[in-house]
Formats: sequence, structure tokens, C-alpha cells
Amino acid sequence: MHDKPKTPILIWLLAFGSLGGPVLWLSGYDLAAQFVDDAFYYFQIARNLASGLGPTFDGLHATNGYHPLWLMVLVPIFGVVQGLDAAVRAAGLLEAALVASGATLIYRGLAERGSRREALLAALLSFALPGTRGAVRTGLEGALVFALLVLAWRAWLSWKGAAPGAAWKLGVWLALLASARLECVAFMVVLVFLERRVLLQDRRALAALVVPTSILMGAYILYNVLQFGIALPVSGMVKHAAFARRSLLLKSVSTLLLAAAALGALEFALRSRAPGLAARLSSSGAVWLLLGASCVFGEDLLSLGGMQSWYWVPVLPGLAIACAIAVSRWQLPASVACALLIVAAIARVPHAIWVTQHTRLHAHIRGEAADALRSLVPAGTRIGAWNGGMLGYYSKRHVIMLDGLANDAGFYHRVSQAGDLEGYLADEHIETLVLPGCKLSRVALQATPGTAARLEQRVISRRVLARDPSADPCYAYSLWEL
Repeated sequence: MHDKPKTPILIWLLAFGSLGGPVLWLSGYDLAAQFVDDAFYYFQIARNLASGLGPTFDGLHATNGYHPLWLMVLVPIFGVVQGLDAAVRAAGLLEAALVASGATLIYRGLAERGSRREALLAALLSFALPGTRGAVRTGLEGALVFALLVLAWRAWLSWKGAAPGAAWKLGVWLALLASARLECVAFMVVLVFLERRVLLQDRRALAALVVPTSILMGAYILYNVLQFGIALPVSGMVKHAAFARRSLLLKSVSTLLLAAAALGALEFALRSRAPGLAARLSSSGAVWLLLGASCVFGEDLLSLGGMQSWYWVPVLPGLAIACAIAVSRWQLPASVACALLIVAAIARVPHAIWVTQHTRLHAHIRGEAADALRSLVPAGTRIGAWNGGMLGYYSKRHVIMLDGLANDAGFYHRVSQAGDLEGYLADEHIETLVLPGCKLSRVALQATPGTAARLEQRVISRRVLARDPSADPCYAYSLWEL
């Protein structure tokens, strides 16, 4: 089926403008508010790597608390683009371009094999649904995961019956996807399981799908073991250690029940009285994408115990394709859905600007705290902080994280496992803390019971750096001197 050349271009422009529009002209902490605080862990590590300080957030301790491919993509940006705002802006526009390209590829992939209405609806669903911006345009690896998953899906569509090189192309995309978010190795595993009958008869294709991911993940694990003494990112291990102290059994049972319900619903749909729909879902790759995303969710829930907004990225392509296939059989609902999604995508830009200008966002509080920190604390001082991505990026000080997300393995062993925060602070010569609240929080400090109380007895001064007058009076970033 021939396609109108202008349609993919319009989809790309709509997606890019919807997701990247505010990033183009906002600056300062209005610009920072378009990203989550965790994104500044990536930005700071990328800036330090580009500056020759190694993979460090605080400029002192080497960390592996990141998904490797997204960091490698950011390093050239923060090495070439000068200025704090300019580099952040470039990262945000790159995210928008990645998602726009992925949505366009979804359109092309379906338009070549189905109706243009179905293709358009799937493309719009992938980025225009309310809530998708909080998943794919955060400054984290979500946009890259989205684009690579779509590329892997496109390679899967053309794999069967193609030349031997097509399987290797798919295998490479799957390997890159796993390096963009480690849990996404599940997509390769699920694909091998679904295609096991074909792959058992074609061992070269099996090797093509498995070997690239195995080599890349093996090299990554070996690097971590040799450099840090741990196989996985310290951020994930710290989160898992905190989660393991809660009700692991209850969470595990709940997760398994949720996964069983999802798989049962999918099985029922495939065996329903709509065999045409079931066949279309299977041939389009939606079943593979949704099963792979379900496994990623299961990994996150079982190991980390929670879901942030950007954890939902893997489900977007499969969900968009499946919903478009189901709805596009009826012309009027599909047309109305497309129109509403276009309006929602356009409205996202003024809404983001309005929210930024008319509400007091956490980003502004953290930014003001970083400014105060830069003026009050001498360079070279070691500062302990929690949720301190922006604090470290904008203050240009040695901000050592106390949440464990951008730390070295020493923090994980000493604090997360052994609970010796006081000894860690002493050995690291940290006598200055920047934390929210009126009292030292045990949760913020990743500390065992009693530690926060003992540290409060050592406090010699507390100075408020930034406060939100519209929020809880205790919600203020304060400088604590021990």
C-alpha cells in the first residue's frame, strides 16, 4: 500500500513539538523542571566523564549506577555543548527526537502491512496519551529504550524468511536495547521462547538472536566485577536492599498474581471469538512486545518493589499497536481517537509552560538550594545529600549521595548492607548535610533506626537554603553542620 510522503513527517513534527516544545525556550530552573531529579545523576556523571573525572557523580567516587548506553549517548553532548542550560536542553531535544523517530517508524511498519488509519492511531497512541511524557521525556533512558524497542520490532517484522543477516540485525538491536535498560534483556528471552520451534530448526538464527546480547551483557558484568566488585549497578542493588527489608514475600506473591492475571487476560483474548484480531495481534508483534514488557515489569517489581513513571516505557509500543489494531476496525471511533490524540499532543506544550510558571515546583526549590550551597559552602567541602541530582549538577560542589543511586560499591557494602552510616560519614569526612525537612530523616539517610537521632545530637547548626511557602513548613532544603 502506497503511503502519502507527508504523513510520517507530520507525525515526527507533532511528536517532537509535543515533547520537546517547552525545552526549546525555557531556561534555568524552569528548564530543569521539565526533567526528573534522577536525570541530573546522568547529566552530572556525563559531564564529569567528558571532563576527565571518570564515571563519578560527586567527582570523587567512581560509580556504575546508570544504564550504560544512555550515559554513553550523553557524554558527547556534555563534552561539546557548553553551559549548564544548553547541555540539558540538548539532552531534552534528543529525547524528543528519539521518541518522534520511534513513533514514525511505528507508523511506517504498520502502514506497510495494514491500513493507514491503524498506523496513524498506533503512532499517536505511542506518544500522545496523557502520561506518556512522564515516561519518555524525563532525562532518563526512557526515550532511548522506546526508540530501540521500535527498531527491534521493525527488524522482527522483516526477519522471518529474510536473508541470514536479518536475524543478526535483530540480535544487535536487542543487545543495544538491553544495554539501554538492563531489564529489557527479557525481550530477547521472550522472543526466543515464542519462536522456539523455528529457532530449533535454524541454529544460526538462534545464535544471531542470542549471541550479541550475551556478549554485551557478559562484557558489562565482567567490567562491573573487575572495577567495582559487584555484578550489577549499585543503584539497583541499593534499591533492592531497601526493598528486601520490607515484606518481600507479600510483594512477590502480589507480583506473581498480577503477572498471572495479565497473561491469563492475554491468553483469553487470543483464544476469543475474534480469531482475526488474535492473528493480527500475533503477526503485528504486539503479543511479543506486551509479553516482553510484562516480564520487565515483573523484574522491576520483584527486585525493586515499585514502579516509577519511566518504568512504563517498555509497554508503550506494544500497547499502542494492540489498541490501534483493536479500535481501527471501526472507522468512526478510530477517527475520533486520532483527532483527540492530536489535540492532546498539541495541548501538552502550553500545559507544561503553564504548570511551570504558575506552580512552585520541587525543581525550583532544589535549584535555589544549589545556588545557596554554591555561595555558602567552600569548594572542596564534602556534602552529603539525598535526592541531590540537581544539587550536585548546579552547585558544582562535591555532593556525595546518601540514597546510594550514584555511589560506589563501598557505600552499598558499608551503608546499605551493614547499616554503618555514621562510620561512612566519618571516614569520608562528611560533616555537612543538605536534606529536606525539619529533622534528620532515617529514610533520607538510608540509616538504621537510631542513627538519625544520634546524628541530630551532633548538629551544631541548621540553615534553611530554600523553602516552598505554599507547602508544608517542614518542606525546606536545609544545610546541617555536624
